[in-house]
Amino acid sequence: MNSFIDRGQQLVYYNNLKLLQALLAPEVLTVQLGVAAAVLATFFFFVSFMGFYGAVSRSQFLLFMYATLVLLLLLLECALLYYFSSSLVEKGLQKEDGQWTHAIRLTLSCCEHNYTSPELVTPPWSCCGPGSYPSNCTADNLHRKNCQEAITSWLRRYQTGIYALLAATHLILASCSIIRRYRSASRSHS
Repeated sequence: MNSFIDRGQQLVYYNNLKLLQALLAPEVLTVQLGVAAAVLATFFFFVSFMGFYGAVSRSQFLLFMYATLVLLLLLLECALLYYFSSSLVEKGLQKEDGQWTHAIRLTLSCCEHNYTSPELVTPPWSCCGPGSYPSNCTADNLHRKNCQEAITSWLRRYQTGIYALLAATHLILASCSIIRRYRSASRSHS
């Protein structure tokens, strides 16, 4: 196993595989999940290609269909979020050592627990990183950063960039709309 881990790029693959195995229940990692992901990716490719081809060929019908499908997908996402939001909070975020809690700890390399005293129970595995799954987390390799502070810091760090990206996207779309109106107005007067 160590020779596999020590081979450069395969270390990243091994850690990602171990992370997936740690975050997802074994019954979730099935062939059906892979097939469902492939079908979903094919559908999104089809919708994206419809929008691209509609824009290139200037087909009003394809652009209308693309806009309709994107709007329906947005409404579906909102409905799913509304339907699952209460159970997500109850089962994932409030439950001790839920999948969301592990994902946040692993992503931000933080731990909201203070397990520095030897008389306390073993800290959750995600407080030490994916290498400690399922029960190799000790006070020696514990992340010392508080998760609440890490989340607040992350939001403050990327807040300006997120707002700037949204503003730039808005300006680009508004500019495209103005240019299109100008061109269509100049064609109608010629």
